[in-house]
Amino acid sequence: AATENCKQETTVSADDDVVITMDDIERIALKNLDDGPRGYYQSGADDQQTLTENKQAFRRLRLRPRMLRGVKDRD
Repeated sequence: AATENCKQETTVSADDDVVITMDDIERIALKNLDDGPRGYYQSGADDQQTLTENKQAFRRLRLRPRMLRGVKDRD
């Protein structure tokens, strides 16, 4: 019952500088980097296999924020 009152709907447009995913970080970084660093960051060697594998590895990561609970009795 108490948690039902806390639900909020959030709307985020693609243009907002909101970071939720690794793709958001990349989008914001690429928007702010000069041509040289941007090209370096976006490139990979040969068939870009390592670049592809790194992106896939980051997509497998799951960040779980800690929730504040049980603070009545501090230790």
